[in-house]
Amino acid sequence: MELRQLTYFVAIAQSGTITAAAQKLHMSQPPLSLQLQKLEDELGCPLFERDTRHLHMTQAGELFYERAQGILQQYADLKREMADLQAGGRGLLRIGSVSSLSTSLLPHWVARFHTRYPHVRLELTERDSYQLLEPIRSQRIDLALVRRPFSGQGLEIHPICSEPMCAVGQAHFFEGLCGPIDPTVLSDLPLILYRRWEPVLLRYFAELGFEPAVFCCSEDSRTALRLAQEGLGVACAPLSAARDLWPGAQTHPLQAKELYSEICAVTLQGHYIGAAVQNFIAFTQEDRQKRNLYES
Repeated sequence: MELRQLTYFVAIAQSGTITAAAQKLHMSQPPLSLQLQKLEDELGCPLFERDTRHLHMTQAGELFYERAQGILQQYADLKREMADLQAGGRGLLRIGSVSSLSTSLLPHWVARFHTRYPHVRLELTERDSYQLLEPIRSQRIDLALVRRPFSGQGLEIHPICSEPMCAVGQAHFFEGLCGPIDPTVLSDLPLILYRRWEPVLLRYFAELGFEPAVFCCSEDSRTALRLAQEGLGVACAPLSAARDLWPGAQTHPLQAKELYSEICAVTLQGHYIGAAVQNFIAFTQEDRQKRNLYES
C-alpha cells in the first residue's frame, strides 16, 4: 500500500466517480481505476459499490476513508514539521483575533513579533470568539486569540492573561471618581454593552439588585467605544480595548472578580503546532511579563 493509493482513494470517495476524481488529480481514468482495483485486491474487500453513474462506499470503504484521511493528515503534518525545522523562522502564520484585541494588543504583538521574526508572513482574520473556533477546527487558521468562556472540546488552550472589564466614557459621567470603581456606580448611567459580555453583565447587575439603563448593545467592542466617544453613554469593554482612546476619555476598571476577561491563545488539539505558532504564543506571554500591559 502506498500513500498515492490513499490519495487516489480519498479523491474518488470525495468525487463520487472515477472520472471526476481523475480530473481532480490531473490524470487519466484507466490508471486510476487500476490503482483502486489493486488497493481492493490488497485489502481483500470491496471499498465501493458501483452503479451506472456513481460509486458508493461500502462499510469497509467508510472505515478505510476515515483511516486514510488520518494517515494523509499525519503525513501532511510531518512534511510541515520538517519544513519548519529546515526553514526556522520562515513560513506562514495564520492568526484569528477577536475585535477587542485587533485594535489594541494584537498590533503591538505583531509589530514586535515581526521585529524578531521578519521572514514569517502573517494572515489575520477578525471574528468573535465563537466564530474563530470553527476555522481552528477545520485548520483554516493556525492560532486564535480569543476570550473565555467557550467550549474547549478538541482544542488546546494556552492562557495569556486576565484583565478587568472597564467603564469607559466622557468625563461628565464620572464626576469625582478616579481609578477602579464599584459596578453599582453604573446603575443610573446609560450603558453601551459589548454583546459578548451582555449576558454576564446583566446577570451580575441583577445579582446586585438593579436593572441597568442599557442605551445600546453592539456586536463589536470598537463600535461600543465609538458611541461612548460621542457622549451617548458609558461603554463596558475589556481593559486592553479601552486603552489609548480619545482625549478626555475616562477608563475605570470595575471592581468585581466576576467581571474579568481571560485572554488565551487556542490551537487544534492533537495536531502539530508549527514553530511560528509556538514562537508567537511564547512571545505574547513573554511580552505580558515584561511590559505589564494589563495593569491599570
